[in-house]
Formats: sequence, structure tokens, C-alpha cells
Amino acid sequence: MPIVGFNFDKIHIEKKKPISKDIKIKNNMVIKEINKIKVGFTKTQEEVLKFDFKYTSKYEPSIAEIIIEGNVLYIGDEKEKAKILSEWKKSKKTPVKATTHVVNTILIKCGVKALSLSQDLNLPPHIRLPIITPKVNKKDYIG
Repeated sequence: MPIVGFNFDKIHIEKKKPISKDIKIKNNMVIKEINKIKVGFTKTQEEVLKFDFKYTSKYEPSIAEIIIEGNVLYIGDEKEKAKILSEWKKSKKTPVKATTHVVNTILIKCGVKALSLSQDLNLPPHIRLPIITPKVNKKDYIG
């Protein structure tokens, strides 16, 4: 697996006003920066790509917000890392095929953390969770 590290750098959650009836929740994730750094996993230093990210969940209209910032360390092969870094420096975009695993890791880890944080402040979940509903018997239906 090319992901060798995941770190939270900043976690901010704020409830600005009480929950209203018509809430819209907007989730977003952006890669802020990609740098090549050296890390020591063994006695030798290994070059990895460090993806800095920002994940947000905004409860509109101005009810609450969750902001999570951090980084992911990626250890793919040298050609792949060079391609990712080159594309980033040129256009501030990343090759989709090469970075899908990085983005999915960010979405999963931040989604779970944001869900936990939203429960702490009694906010509704920022993602749709599975629910069950009782089955309505058609002969009992009067509407």
C-alpha cells in the first residue's frame, strides 16, 4: 500500500447557532500542497510525497462548521512520484489514477472523524447514514 502515514494537524468544530429546520450540509476536500520530503522508516531516509489537505463540512445557513486539516504520506515508485509532483507544480492538479488512493484515504478518515465530532455537538450527520423504516401494510393505508 502506497500510504505510509496519515496525520491530523488541525481540527476545528464550531456550532454558531441552534439547529434550524432547513439545513443544507456542504462537504468539501481540497489538496492544498504537495511536497517531497524525507522520512526515516529504517536507518535510511526514504523520499515520500506529503499531501497537505483541508476537509470541511459546512452546515448552512451559518449553523456550524467542521474543518479538518492534515497530511498524507505517499511512498509510490519514483516515476509515479515525479509525475504527480510535476503535474502539481504545473497546474495544481493531480493525476486521478495515481492519487485516487490518497483522496479516498482522506475522505474516509476525515468522514469518520467529522461524524464523531458532529455527534459531540449534537449536529446531524454530515453524510447519509442507512436507516430502516417500518413497512406499511397497504390495507391499513388510508391516505
